[in-house]
Amino acid sequence: MMRILKLLTTYVLLQPMLSVAGSDVNLVFDPFKKPTFAIQRDRDSTSLTPRISTWNPKLRATMVAGKNSMANVDGAIIKVGEKIQGYTLLEVRMRTAIFTRDGNSIELMLDAEESRS
Repeated sequence: MMRILKLLTTYVLLQPMLSVAGSDVNLVFDPFKKPTFAIQRDRDSTSLTPRISTWNPKLRATMVAGKNSMANVDGAIIKVGEKIQGYTLLEVRMRTAIFTRDGNSIELMLDAEESRS
């Protein structure tokens, strides 16, 4: 009987703490949130423009898996069909990723800097 009383007392004392753990807690940093790109306003116009005017991406990794293929571009994981800086990922191949924007295609290659020299 004494043991049951101790367990009930412990439960009653810990219950407020347990309910906080299950509630919606605002995280300072959410590691699962997709990264967003910084945008700033031009002083002369009301439109939003990217902070970086030219896109100079670095392909870090590729994963070829049919329609579920992905590419790591500058640390952002992009699936086929998704956009980054206005470019749509069209196709992922072994060590390359093909993007398109306004009818123009760009092919990124892994280790492109090392192969140039």
